[in-house]
Amino acid sequence: FMISGFLEKPYGDFNWLKFKKTCYCLLLPYLIYNIPYISLLLTDCKGFIASILTASVPPNDPTWFFFALFMVKILMAIFGKFRIWLLSLAFVAYCILEYSEIRLSTTFCVHATLTGVIFYEIGRLGRNIFESKYILLIVPLAFLLTYRSITQFGRYDMYWGNIDNPIWYLCTTAACSIAVLAFCKSTSNILPKHLKDNVLFPISRGTMVIVGTHYLFAHFANKMLFQEHDNLLAKWGYTILLLGVYWIFIKVTFKRFPVLYGKYKHHKES
Repeated sequence: FMISGFLEKPYGDFNWLKFKKTCYCLLLPYLIYNIPYISLLLTDCKGFIASILTASVPPNDPTWFFFALFMVKILMAIFGKFRIWLLSLAFVAYCILEYSEIRLSTTFCVHATLTGVIFYEIGRLGRNIFESKYILLIVPLAFLLTYRSITQFGRYDMYWGNIDNPIWYLCTTAACSIAVLAFCKSTSNILPKHLKDNVLFPISRGTMVIVGTHYLFAHFANKMLFQEHDNLLAKWGYTILLLGVYWIFIKVTFKRFPVLYGKYKHHKES
């Protein structure tokens, strides 16, 4: 969510064309990447359709992010002039719900949308931090927050949010995410240009394909390759091999099938 907010382009006024574009770029890939599980229609037709329409637990589990990001983008577009208020409201609502131990439903990704609004807007607001002196404060702050979380809770899990204090969790996650982005940005400045252009760039623009399909490969690997032999070196080799396959696939399909990458092309009527 933070990367999506960080990369957001000027949106302008919300209209039908932009709504259509958002649907095309996120909802259509959401449906496409669940097609490999269409066979579930034969065993649990009602459950399959319900999980797709509500995005509660989609068959291709990681695709929930596409649906949640769609909800976040729509909210951000509707409340474009009141984003700070929306961020504040989402922050307060999240903290109240967490302190009250009330878990929002996963239907229509309501819970993910609430936290998504927070991190998306933090990402958008944090774009200028990377070029300012404040980044020198955030990076060590991220290390301190992470260290305290590990010593207090035994580990820090950004995905599951294992920290009991919601404010602590939001601050730690935001600071750590900004620190990681800052590290990536600094690293990219020293990498050879040909490496960035020919290797990293094709992979980076294919993130939607990777998110939408890696679950299949991970499931296959866990069931067929690493069920009996859990070897870290073998997993690294499999990951590198998989990245190579993705690189070839992205080079071949990026321009031919833009819908797989959430790319929208508006065709003007002649």
